[in-house]
Amino acid sequence: MDESTISVQLMRRSESSSASSRSIESWLEIVEPSFDPAAVAPQSEDAHLAQTPPRGRSIKRKRSSMSPPPGSGVPRRALSPAKRPRLDSVAAADDDDEEALGSSSRLSVLTGSSRRLSTAPSLTASAAASTRRSTSPTKNVQDLLYFQKPVRYVEMRDNALEQLPEDVRELYTEMYKIGQLESFIPAEVRPDVRAIVGETYFRGRWFKEPATTLSPEQAFVAASARKLVASGQRTAKPTTPEGFALCELDTLRDIEEAARHSSSTSASEAAWNTRVHVPLLVHATTGFRAVHVEPATTAQIARGAMPPTTRNDGRDVSQGKMIDIAVVLRPGADTPLAAAIHAALGAMPPAGIGPDSSFESVNQTMYTPLRFCPTAVSVETKTLSADVEAGRVQLGVWVAAWHRRMEAFRTPASAGVSIVTLPLLLITGHDWKLMFACDRGDAIDIVGGVDIGNTSGLVDLYRLVAVLRAVARWVQGPYARWMEELFLG
Repeated sequence: MDESTISVQLMRRSESSSASSRSIESWLEIVEPSFDPAAVAPQSEDAHLAQTPPRGRSIKRKRSSMSPPPGSGVPRRALSPAKRPRLDSVAAADDDDEEALGSSSRLSVLTGSSRRLSTAPSLTASAAASTRRSTSPTKNVQDLLYFQKPVRYVEMRDNALEQLPEDVRELYTEMYKIGQLESFIPAEVRPDVRAIVGETYFRGRWFKEPATTLSPEQAFVAASARKLVASGQRTAKPTTPEGFALCELDTLRDIEEAARHSSSTSASEAAWNTRVHVPLLVHATTGFRAVHVEPATTAQIARGAMPPTTRNDGRDVSQGKMIDIAVVLRPGADTPLAAAIHAALGAMPPAGIGPDSSFESVNQTMYTPLRFCPTAVSVETKTLSADVEAGRVQLGVWVAAWHRRMEAFRTPASAGVSIVTLPLLLITGHDWKLMFACDRGDAIDIVGGVDIGNTSGLVDLYRLVAVLRAVARWVQGPYARWMEELFLG
């Protein structure tokens, strides 16, 4: 090959490279004024918190999120797939606006579209977040007032019995007596407690009179233990008052240690629930045959139970507003109440055919363990006191949805009867507070909360267990009777 031929080829390559470079520079001049990284950035779980960057701060282009201009000869790089959004509620799965936005992004990735970016305005992540926020107004307790049946948090006054409905006055009176720190610890562990807390703190008035018989709940547990022994099996379940007292002492000391460890290590909410809150609730309700504890962190509010508001139709206001634990009434399979609940749910039209309220659950959720067991006590847990406001909002939304669900089962004969009062528990680390959700007809008042004990010390644990057992007795009594009147007439 002669020198003239080589020179011609080098000149052609140089011209081609210059043309390609000019093409890329021209494309960048078109794209840069209209490029918004928020519009193409992958959506994370915290995308709703995205804010527009301050003026004056430079924004680097993410090359992987742009397609090169047609004909540039530059190979296209694959877009990184967006994170799959977390489904915080049933409503989130059906959000039409988010679905439209998401399908557009997915189509671009799947087709490898290389069309030039338009300068027309687009729906950015910030705008999408604003859209989501506008359909979910319940951010603080003041927003609960916008429900068609408003939820109001009310401080407890000096004479609390005047604020509380008749169905929980006896329960509150029992709680008050326990709060005076008299007769709430079994006499059988008196020397053990004295040794643990020391002479300075020890008080003789804490202890009950020595038990001569088992309580009804203890008798239920002892009967199951005797059946095991009679069948040739061994069991460590107690059968005497002293045995029950010593077993409880061991359990509470284990829970106390777990609570202190969770606090000192800044454990997560889930860790607290697993190690402390659920075991304590289970221990306190053992022996109450119709009362059960159900972890409910995934119990999402069903669409037909979402509380409507004066701002919109209420379809998305309860997004993500779930509780952690539910204490439920579980009627025996052969009881009239269980049969009546199944019959009422079976008579409802299938979902999608009847009204929104037509879904087969006695509660405001389709979470399977709660479908046939009415929720009696709703429990919300937090690890920090700074999260109390969020916990109050979650309980408020949950109660409003439960009231709407109960309205669906009303008959003309029961239309004017108040909905049963619901005890609510808000737990923050060691501290437990009890509130009462009271039906006022056109509103719901959440009255309280009352300090009922904590998990940082043995004596306070005994006080807490005593109150929880009083609540469990109330569930099997006044609460169960109200449910029977609702479903059996």
